[in-house]
Amino acid sequence: MAMMDNKEFLISHIRNSFLTSDDTGMFEMIIDVDDHEQHRNGLASDSGMESSDNELSHSYDILPDMDFGAHRRRSNTAQRLERMKKQKRNQSKVKNIPWKDTNLQYYAEEKGHLFEKKDLSPLKWSDTSLISRLSEQLDSSASMGENPFIEYAKFDGKASVGVSTKKIDIFLTMVPPEDRPYPMTVVVIATAKIQDLVGLICWQYTIEMREPPLQENTDLYCLHIAEDDGEVDTDFPSLDSKEPVSKFGFTKLALVQKDVPANTNKPSVIVTVNVPHRGFNKFQVESMNIPMREILDKVLKRRKIKVRPGQSYNLEKQVEPGLPVDLDANLSSMDTLEFCLVREHSISGEKVEIDPVASKSGTRLFRQRAVTYDADSLASCDMLEEKDGGKSVFWLTYFGHDYKHHDFEADTDMCNEIVHKMNNILELRLSPVRKDYVAHRDKKLQKKRESFHKS
Repeated sequence: MAMMDNKEFLISHIRNSFLTSDDTGMFEMIIDVDDHEQHRNGLASDSGMESSDNELSHSYDILPDMDFGAHRRRSNTAQRLERMKKQKRNQSKVKNIPWKDTNLQYYAEEKGHLFEKKDLSPLKWSDTSLISRLSEQLDSSASMGENPFIEYAKFDGKASVGVSTKKIDIFLTMVPPEDRPYPMTVVVIATAKIQDLVGLICWQYTIEMREPPLQENTDLYCLHIAEDDGEVDTDFPSLDSKEPVSKFGFTKLALVQKDVPANTNKPSVIVTVNVPHRGFNKFQVESMNIPMREILDKVLKRRKIKVRPGQSYNLEKQVEPGLPVDLDANLSSMDTLEFCLVREHSISGEKVEIDPVASKSGTRLFRQRAVTYDADSLASCDMLEEKDGGKSVFWLTYFGHDYKHHDFEADTDMCNEIVHKMNNILELRLSPVRKDYVAHRDKKLQKKRESFHKS
């Protein structure tokens, strides 16, 4: 019983019994506090008995939940002490600066307005009632009305995540002329159809409050291919409304109202300009008073033809080849709406002019005269040989009293272009000279084949 009356023994026994099983750490902290107080009060003794009891107290009881083969886990108290040490280290880096009033007078004119008071009042008086700015915005947005194309907003690619989209510049033909060169960029999901894209364009057009307002029926609009400057390419029909957007690779399109001609409310005039061996272009003009020079500029721009120094182009009436039109005259004086683009000083369909180039050496005493041949007197135009340095030779066969030819040397590309044009002209005209020459040439080739087989 004497052992049970010994406080030191009881404390040691309790510590040994519960220290390793107390996860909260509260018991250990309490016992430590008691130990420190006992030492301060002189209660602890160095007697052999007490020393033996203390030594026994350091041998912990074996508990079922002890982690054999591993280090003892840190108690919560140790973790809290570590956090407290870290907080003290961080606090030592903080510098507190007390606020001190100063007697110096501050002049805004010298140091500027540093903390000037601003009027941040969100309310204002109106008809003896308070109206917030949010209420004003809601009222103004309600007055705009509902977007009639809201059902097509789901095809907006900017609001879609994880789906394939296409970015297209849309030129708007119904806006004022000064705004037409500036397209409206639309992002549409790739799975949408052309009719869905039309609705999305109308929806975004209305959202951006563009003028004039659109008709609420999307069937009244269609999409056409557009040039970089916004001009509608009328050579091709409008895109099929049932086809998917992913089928087309165009990055620039034009929104056109079906029941109103593009770019004007006046009756339109369609002008056709044929480009030899390269198709044709159709242009929509506002009136018959347009100068022919503007039509020429339109076709050069559409064809992206760069006029090099020394070159010039002109227009001829399709029914009157070889006769250039007056570019300063109006379309109304032409009596036709179909023309042909020609390059001056090039091969025409009626005649061929040959103007020899003067020799650079200057050793010739006589310069060869320029000659002109009617197209009906020409028999053939053929490539002769290709030389080094990108040069080639072709010859032009014509009929005088007999078949003769001229040899020409030029860049290979230029030779191929001339030979191609000449043969097209000869095939279209098919003059008697051309027929006789071809027949004579075919007979000679046939005789060579027969002699070759006999040998």
